[in-house]
Amino acid sequence: MSQSLAEKFYFYMKLGRELEIRAKEEYTKGNIGGFLHLDIGQEAVSVGAVFGFGKGDLFCPYREHVLALARGMDPKLIMAELFGKIRGVSKGKGGSMHLYEPKLDFYGGNAIVGAHLPHAVGAAYARKYMGEKAGILAIFGDGATNGGSFFESINLAVVWEVPVLFLCENNFYAIGTRIDRVSAFRDIYLKAKDYMPAIQVDGMDVFAVYEAVVNAKKYLEDYGKPYFIEAITLQI
Repeated sequence: MSQSLAEKFYFYMKLGRELEIRAKEEYTKGNIGGFLHLDIGQEAVSVGAVFGFGKGDLFCPYREHVLALARGMDPKLIMAELFGKIRGVSKGKGGSMHLYEPKLDFYGGNAIVGAHLPHAVGAAYARKYMGEKAGILAIFGDGATNGGSFFESINLAVVWEVPVLFLCENNFYAIGTRIDRVSAFRDIYLKAKDYMPAIQVDGMDVFAVYEAVVNAKKYLEDYGKPYFIEAITLQI
């Protein structure tokens, strides 16, 4: 019996929550090295976006565990990676922020805030050059939109007319600083709306995220140009 979309959403959101709770427990015990950036409370964005986008390359921020699960990555291999084991998805060399599986078109996180955005634009340019229409999904947080790489990336995406979906999961705090202390824009999508289609959605509603991404994906395939979504998610 096939699962409904709602059942799939629930499964991966629940799986992601349980994996991260357990990872947090092991991290506090000192069993997981490096950093551990969790997606707890923001699972709807990750799951809705991955299912809505479907085929195409995925470039992630460092909150990538739930994205990887929704993309089809084995939770055991993810956990093994967190523990630095050779059987981990990145052979134990990447840890929490560098899950990587090209077989799933999953090009993983980047420890430098926003540094993956130019990579995503470059990949979109390559896909366009090769005549492919699947496009690129680049996910990032509100903190990344204050960096130079963000503005450089949306600029070149527009100039080159490449099929990349910029998806900002905005929890208003980045890691620990409230957005109105560091940004003149509370509504992040306004940074892009004059240059590409840009919308704001409820990131706590997995179906709203899913539908927005489905529509954006169709735009990428029809026009080969960039699109911007801001998903308002967990606020502390």
